Amino acid sequence: MRQYGKPLDWERSCRIRESEHGRWLPRYSFDHGQSTDFCWEPRDGEIHFVCEELPKGHRVECEAARYFHVIYSPLTSNAVHLDGALRLYTSDELENRCSRHVRNSGKCGLRKKIFRTQRPVSRDQLSEIAQAFYVWNEDVRGYFYNALAKADESGT
Repeated sequence: MRQYGKPLDWERSCRIRESEHGRWLPRYSFDHGQSTDFCWEPRDGEIHFVCEELPKGHRVECEAARYFHVIYSPLTSNAVHLDGALRLYTSDELENRCSRHVRNSGKCGLRKKIFRTQRPVSRDQLSEIAQAFYVWNEDVRGYFYNALAKADESGT
């Protein structure tokens, strides 16, 4: 359930001059995370996308969050870098992290990369990878799926 933030529009995202960010909250109490933050940030002619699904904390000594990072090139309409990682947090680190949005979180916790590529990744492929990495997160699935459906309708 979107708390705030705009739906993904690839054409708008290619033209942003300032960061765009948002947050989703779980729809149901049994959902896996407590929130999912995302941010698009223009840097040096490219657009960086980060997304992190924060776990419900304080169940165990250490919690893992799924973290996704993309560098998107508006010139080629491809991601030129993509990685997925787990960020491992102690209870204190998670509490600190939860007080900030992902765009302001820095490099807190211990990050373990699960996958990474530096090869071009199309919008369609990026969407499929994000949806697979965030399995069970309906907000991430809908965010990317709806953008692809909109692009298919408009022929872009």
